[in-house]
Amino acid sequence: MPKEEIVKIALEAPHLRARYVANQERQGGEPYDFEKDPRGFVQWYEATKQWVARVRPNLAFSNDEEFQAFVGDLLETFGNYVENQGGWSLLWNEDKTSKREDASQRLFLGVVREACRINGVDISREPNIGRGPVDFKMSEGVEKRTLIEVKLARNTKFWNGLRAQLPTYLAAEEIRVGWFVVIVYEDKDLEKITNVEGEIEFLNSKLPFDLRHKVIDARRSPESASNLDLFGGR
Repeated sequence: MPKEEIVKIALEAPHLRARYVANQERQGGEPYDFEKDPRGFVQWYEATKQWVARVRPNLAFSNDEEFQAFVGDLLETFGNYVENQGGWSLLWNEDKTSKREDASQRLFLGVVREACRINGVDISREPNIGRGPVDFKMSEGVEKRTLIEVKLARNTKFWNGLRAQLPTYLAAEEIRVGWFVVIVYEDKDLEKITNVEGEIEFLNSKLPFDLRHKVIDARRSPESASNLDLFGGR
């Protein structure tokens, strides 16, 4: 059943919601394996903390264009960590299954938040902007702002995230620039997103926003990031 339908029933039928909660409590929960961390709840923290302490990205900006370049540089830093410095391993389980989308979002936050702190940039994860939660909002004052949506290429709502979700969030917040970050797990993901750059160009010609993107290779044996050049970086 679609999530939207489940929420609709839960809102309209509190007695069914109460029965569901009671049933879940009777069944009890399963303990979470923090060592293997299959959903990427904890491993990202120490790994990114140690990496940022060594690298200490210190970028700067003075106006909105430079701010957007700052965001682009942060995405490049994140991409380099994932593709070339072992960060991809935090997005995979020991049984060679890939982790969920929110694991990549936590890893992104761990890498970029220190650079944001140094430069006085506020980064918020999943702020509700009235049309639902966008993945990240970054801002320095009211003039320098951007939204970032992180999507797995395999996500069934991938194209909707680019064509509808991100533009809707930008309109709601009256923000000019939005970033669409694509995480690639499998070779077949590359086939799915072949036209992502063309789609970005088409949307920018039709919409009053500046959509930019970054494709990040998180395959288990990632090839050189140069192999993703055809998808562009911004």
